[in-house]
Amino acid sequence: MPTPPAYLTIAADLRAAILSGELPAGTKLPSESGLMRQYDVSRTVAKWAIAVLKGEGIVEGRAG
Repeated sequence: MPTPPAYLTIAADLRAAILSGELPAGTKLPSESGLMRQYDVSRTVAKWAIAVLKGEGIVEGRAG
């Protein structure tokens, strides 16, 4: 079975943390830089992971 793309793995990890309450509502997600370091991925991959969650309506973007 092929390995899923990194951005889907990151999105799944973040989704699980949100749904389990590890990241409660209103809590900031890790920064793109933090995700890049944690998963050893590019900024683009980190952005895609967050975009997946935004598309699912699980997170919302805010400036700042």
